[in-house]
Amino acid sequence: MIAETINESIFSLTDAIGRKNVSQALLSLHRLIRSGEAPIKVNALIARQVRLLLQARLLVEERLLQEDAERKESARRLGDGRLEKHFDQPAEEEGDG
Repeated sequence: MIAETINESIFSLTDAIGRKNVSQALLSLHRLIRSGEAPIKVNALIARQVRLLLQARLLVEERLLQEDAERKESARRLGDGRLEKHFDQPAEEEGDG
């Protein structure tokens, strides 16, 4: 039960930090320290949360880059196919038409 409260408080603190809500972040930090949490532990938990958020962000960005590269490769292949079809067609003679 106490661990859940600490986790909720850490999430509240890191959410406030992420929203750049200084007053809420300080309030959450003071609550954690008043509840008996060691400041070094709070710092470590904040660092862990930030690290997890950055990792998630990097994974999303990497996925977006990969999808973009796949779309470009697909468009390139489609473009190559269109060019090949164009060049495979017999040239129209000037008198035809």
